[in-house]
Amino acid sequence: MIVEGWRGIQHLYRNAERLRRCDITDLAESGLFRGKRGRRLATLAKEVDRQVVRFMSSYGPTVLRFALGIVFIWFGVLKIVGESPVADLVADTVYWLPADPFVRFLGVWEVTIGLGLILGVALRLVLLIFFLQMAGTFLVLVTQPGEAFEGRNPLLLTTEGEFVIKNLVLIAAGLVLGSTVRNRQARNAEQQQQGIGSS
Repeated sequence: MIVEGWRGIQHLYRNAERLRRCDITDLAESGLFRGKRGRRLATLAKEVDRQVVRFMSSYGPTVLRFALGIVFIWFGVLKIVGESPVADLVADTVYWLPADPFVRFLGVWEVTIGLGLILGVALRLVLLIFFLQMAGTFLVLVTQPGEAFEGRNPLLLTTEGEFVIKNLVLIAAGLVLGSTVRNRQARNAEQQQQGIGSS
């Protein structure tokens, strides 16, 4: 029975690997689309796939930058005007600092990050303060484990714990944006050279 179970797991793994490696181009070339109409469908499918991937690679980083910027501005403004639902959590996390001024300072910090992301100005510096801010959010897990985990069990997150852990996704988004900084500089330099050459 154990052997049969192991074989079943291997079978599932092999199929999962095939699905993971498969894309629309593989399907188009696999003979799934037969005849003249099938070949036209295959060509159309490949072209649609190419255009979608091109669109995502061209605009994805910009959309991500704007989305992050909007989130940071929104969260920051709420802290500045004293309407943030996490103000108490932030204040209790850094209990050695004066609560209200620090929360407002953090709001200004977040708005600065958001504006920098949207405007695309000094992205290296913006991402530096972004990562510093993200690292600071994990202080909750250290100074207030009772607020972050149910019964202090690290696998059982509270609402506050989920709020902190989701920042792993924001950090990953920041890493993606950081990987595009040199590409942006190269494009800007190329555009400037083209402008000089045409003038």
